[in-house]
Amino acid sequence: KYVSVISKVTTDSEGIVADGAYFALALMAQNKKIKPLPEITEFFYSGLKHTDAKVRLKAVKILGELKDKTSVSPLVLRLKDYDKTVRASAVISLGMIGDNSVFQDMAYLKSDKEDAVRSALAESMGYLGEGLKGSTDTIKIAQLNKIKDLLMELMNDFNGGVRINAAVSLWKLGEIT
Repeated sequence: KYVSVISKVTTDSEGIVADGAYFALALMAQNKKIKPLPEITEFFYSGLKHTDAKVRLKAVKILGELKDKTSVSPLVLRLKDYDKTVRASAVISLGMIGDNSVFQDMAYLKSDKEDAVRSALAESMGYLGEGLKGSTDTIKIAQLNKIKDLLMELMNDFNGGVRINAAVSLWKLGEIT
């Protein structure tokens, strides 16, 4: 019953009121109280282009939590963001969405200069791989093997946090007992 009231204030001329309404709608969608509305994703797409890294970060996180596959292409663009926190969150969000078509876009981040980004990559590969576990489809098996190979590379990273996240992801995929 609150959706119609909140939806009305998304057109409010006060930016902060409209922003708050969109965040409320996104939280309801995350909690499965409502279906994600197209205008919610459009609002967060615009946040991906914002000049403030904090706004981009929030948009990246919420789009990942909504798990909307139409968000994949806009989120892939954030993999090249100058802000390391936005890049790391984009990697996690893409993993949470679970679209394996982004593997190549993400794999190049294994040599990112920021430990947080490589650590997020290791974690995200676990999310991607979980969706492929147990499949008998040869294409999905090949994708899972590529993910495992990347995780094995990350096990040799100089940063301990990256190695831990890679090990956890390999454990999720049944490679480590």
